[in-house]
Formats: sequence, structure tokens, C-alpha cells
Amino acid sequence: MAVQLGHHGWAGVRTARPLGADAHDRQGPLCKGEGEEFDIGELTTYLNDALFIAPSFLLRPEVTWAEIDAVTFDVTLRDAGRSVTGRVFLDEQGAPVDFATTDRFVASLCRAARGSAAG
Repeated sequence: MAVQLGHHGWAGVRTARPLGADAHDRQGPLCKGEGEEFDIGELTTYLNDALFIAPSFLLRPEVTWAEIDAVTFDVTLRDAGRSVTGRVFLDEQGAPVDFATTDRFVASLCRAARGSAAG
């Protein structure tokens, strides 16, 4: 699956297509949406990506950190009146190895839009 992410103003737009499909695929995308749930999903994706690719992007006042234990912490990002939180799990060297959140809605919304109950 290929996912295109875009931001228009402060709103996120998500379009998901099968891997290898082009933008003019006759069947259309598997999912395309916008709105509050998608905006929260996009902000969560940004948080997750920043943690693993460019953590220095998160060294700003809109981000708060909370230690859970020696190998786990929560990180919260606030932006445009929205707030998302992820739990980060570290390996023995202190590097992040996993990210968990309850702030993603897109998978269930896309299934509903396609009329499928299957995951």
C-alpha cells in the first residue's frame, strides 16, 4: 500500500492506494479522506516519523515528555488545537524501537468508506 500525505493549511489529507497503482487508477484510491479524525491521524504520523527519523524536530515547546519507566516514555505533540500522544519503547541502548498510540482513526474510517468490515 502506498500512502500519500499532504497538508493543506492546518488540515491533513490522506490518500491510500495499492502499491504500484498510479494516481489515475480507474478503481480509485482505497481511502481518501479529510476532517478531524484524519487531521489527528496525520499529526500522529508526524509525531511517529519525527521520533524515528528526525527527533530534533520535537525539541520545541509544543512537545511534552513523560517517563513511564527506564525503557518507556510518552510524548505528546500539540498543534493547531489538537493533541496526540504516543508511547515509545526503547532498546537496551536507549534507541526507540516501537511506537504505540490510540490517536489513529484512519484504518477504521477507510474500511468504513469502502464498505468492508475486514481488517
